Amino acid sequence: MASTVGRVSRVARPRGPLPRRVYWVRRLLVLVLVPALLVGSVVGIAHLLGSRTGTDAAVRVGSGAARDTGTAEPTPTSAGAKPSPTLSATSGPTTKSPRGLPQPDGPCRPDDVLVTPRLPDPHAGAPVSVVLLLTTLESDACTFDVDSESVFLTVSAEDGPMWSSQQCPTAIPTTTVVPRRERAARVLVTWHGRESDPTCSEYSPWVLAGEYVASAVARGSVSPIDVGFVLLPAERPTVTITPTPTATPTEGSDTGRGRDGERRR
Repeated sequence: MASTVGRVSRVARPRGPLPRRVYWVRRLLVLVLVPALLVGSVVGIAHLLGSRTGTDAAVRVGSGAARDTGTAEPTPTSAGAKPSPTLSATSGPTTKSPRGLPQPDGPCRPDDVLVTPRLPDPHAGAPVSVVLLLTTLESDACTFDVDSESVFLTVSAEDGPMWSSQQCPTAIPTTTVVPRRERAARVLVTWHGRESDPTCSEYSPWVLAGEYVASAVARGSVSPIDVGFVLLPAERPTVTITPTPTATPTEGSDTGRGRDGERRR
């Protein structure tokens, strides 16, 4: 037993100096291992920081991408910016009015314009409003200059014309409208309700109540459009009677006195 202990202690604690070569080897190992450990630690820390930074960036990019693809908000436009027109593959820029109506592409051909008269509530003995409805035969939309030289309106009875815009040219207003094939442009004309003469006198006879025909046409059109109407009897003016106030008797007046000036009992 004692020999075994002594043998173990001799192995665990060798006695005597070691060769010089051993000490040099140990010093070289220390000089090589310490810098290597330092470099490895620095590289590991840098790698750890880099991985964390990349992860954070990926998270930010991912959240931004999700926000862009899922809940992207519209980019506000400036107050003065105007939307660009929609481009068509065949006809280039196309424009429409707010109501979706076609826009004019040029002036109307005179033979393409139809003028239809309408008289909503005509009465004899007063000016009569005539609405002219301007439409097109072929064009979707075009511009048309209305004046006394491009539009003509007449009112006729069985025995002949009673009134004509050619004798009263100021009745036709001067304006520019956009007739469309599917939607009419409106022009209001006022007929003074009298027969016309070469001077369009304001003292010519009134046209009496009865049946008449209004004819309208654009210069260059094929034929006028005739619309029959009934000129109703003159409307009676409404007379409002205001009662005349009576005098209220006051104290000290002669009311209630006899001929002799004494107050009656």
